[in-house]
Amino acid sequence: MSFKLFSGTAHPQLAKQVSDSLHVPLAKAEVVRFGNSEVKVTIQEDVKNQACFVIQATSNPTDTNLMELLFFCDALKREEAKKIIAIIPYFGYAKQNIQHRKGECVSVNVVIRFLESIGFNKVYAIDIHDEATGGVFDIPFRNLSAFPLLAEEIKRYFKAKKIIAIIPYFGYAKQNIQHRKGECVSVNVVIRFLESIGFNKVYAIDIHDEATGGVFDIPFRNLSAFPLLAEEIKRYFINKKIIDVISPDKIALVSPDQGAVEKVRKFGNIFFNKINLVGANRGSPILFPIIVIEKKRDQNIAHKASPLGIYGDVKGKIVLIVDDMVVSGSTMIPAIDLCLNRGAKAVYTCAVHHDFTSSAPEKLQNSKLEKFFTTNTIALKKEQIFPKLIEFSISSLISGELK
Repeated sequence: MSFKLFSGTAHPQLAKQVSDSLHVPLAKAEVVRFGNSEVKVTIQEDVKNQACFVIQATSNPTDTNLMELLFFCDALKREEAKKIIAIIPYFGYAKQNIQHRKGECVSVNVVIRFLESIGFNKVYAIDIHDEATGGVFDIPFRNLSAFPLLAEEIKRYFKAKKIIAIIPYFGYAKQNIQHRKGECVSVNVVIRFLESIGFNKVYAIDIHDEATGGVFDIPFRNLSAFPLLAEEIKRYFINKKIIDVISPDKIALVSPDQGAVEKVRKFGNIFFNKINLVGANRGSPILFPIIVIEKKRDQNIAHKASPLGIYGDVKGKIVLIVDDMVVSGSTMIPAIDLCLNRGAKAVYTCAVHHDFTSSAPEKLQNSKLEKFFTTNTIALKKEQIFPKLIEFSISSLISGELK
């Protein structure tokens, strides 16, 4: 089909792109703006018996661009164009398509009547605000959608780029087991969501259960802040002269339950610079004991567990309770009291994450705890800061991984 392609002044770059894509040169026209804001359009080539397309968005300044489009149509009619078709990438006034209050005009209907009465034979729009507006036209109207194009381009962008999530505190990680019939396993839902949205890889810091990494279908890496904590706490104890030498004879590492034993072992390997092995199968390592607190968890109450007993000797020692997270303190505080009742000299606690409830900071401050060592995987609110809390930064852990 032979046709002429005109560009209004609203978006000449788009018109040029269409022209290049079709290998059709832009037809010549002159648009003059006068000092009093009036506009005049002049067609500068023969269009007689030709189909003519005019690309003109009616975006801000809406009225000026709309009048220019109408004047294009009038000028083309006067030059005896066979068909005049408007391509309106952005259809101004399309949101004013309903009378919300008595006395209001319905502006888009007025614009449509203008386009029809001035002589357009067909109108195209791109994703008009309400597709039902197409039913107002008495001339052919077609609404093209840019969403498929956007979807493909974004998909291509994501494939071309690597999008990596670094999640210092992985929410829902403790909801990784179905404890009762009917419960969801929330962490699995979060993982599927991260995968479906387009992440190529995920990092976490001390995710609650390392086995959760096996749920991912994309690469997952669990970084540990325990080595960093071990070194910082060791430095704190020496600098503050709390103890003269870091030794299992003077410091007892305590696991708040059976599930945290492996975390405590990793912490202890750095803290004591020794390896906790069963048997002397790697030279002569000096073993450090891991004291374990037995607790009973109430499945009907969130964050509620009670210590039943303690396995190991803490008498006369400084105790350091090691865990991956503290939420309410309702498990940690009874464990502190239990250790002191068994003869511990003083009790310190260490946790990578502090996902505090509103009452936890006050409870920990008022407890018999000496200090609470933690990291900044979660931003502390002003009201969550308390004197016994000492926070270390994990920035070096993350930056070291990304180098």
